[in-house]
Amino acid sequence: MLNSLRLLKSEMIRLYKYKILTISLGVSILWMGILYLIGEEAAASFVGLFIALDASVMSIIMLGASLFFEREENTLKPLLVTPVSVGQIIGVKVASSILVALQSALLVGLFVQFVLAIEVQFIALILLVALIATVHSMIGFFLAMKASDFTGLLVNMILYTFIFAIPSLLVTLDVITGWGEDILWISPIQDALIYMNMVFGLEVSITFTSVSFLLSVVYLLFVSGLLYTGYIKPNYPHAAVKE
Repeated sequence: MLNSLRLLKSEMIRLYKYKILTISLGVSILWMGILYLIGEEAAASFVGLFIALDASVMSIIMLGASLFFEREENTLKPLLVTPVSVGQIIGVKVASSILVALQSALLVGLFVQFVLAIEVQFIALILLVALIATVHSMIGFFLAMKASDFTGLLVNMILYTFIFAIPSLLVTLDVITGWGEDILWISPIQDALIYMNMVFGLEVSITFTSVSFLLSVVYLLFVSGLLYTGYIKPNYPHAAVKE
């Protein structure tokens, strides 16, 4: 436990050094500025989308950038021979991703609650953002470990975003409806959007106790576990030291 806390402290210091925390704060300010400019009525329709995209795409970028920066600085090799497990290293990185996602989500949530008078369920917001960040941290690990360099990571992330985020945006704009919207449940970003719409009171057909919501949570946890046990943990030591 003590080793994990030390690793988490070091990880947060590195994220500050790499400007990832600063970028995350800047993105949060950008979201707040856009929401303020479009007004309260329109903001209610987009705040969930902004937080969902932030918690998902930013988690992928953060995990990927951290892996490549640490590989360049050769800080991962010594860490692998210390008395910490690969699971602890990965867990700390996921925890840091969750903290960064929560920083942004809470800032935006407080802004819309007190400035735009949009009701926010903060406990649900915290729990669901943590879930979204966890899933996309695993996706970020997978995409980064599949890429040969940082440019490859960006290409993988753009492809992922194009495949999954754009349909969610079209759902928000009511371009995709009906059965097309229903099959998007397989998209982690679409699930994230539904969760955030529930938090902000826009999704009334699904509740936090409904079967569809619970199955969606189980599905995302399954995807995370499958990526972790099937690819990330077995291949992380090699990916960490790859030149």
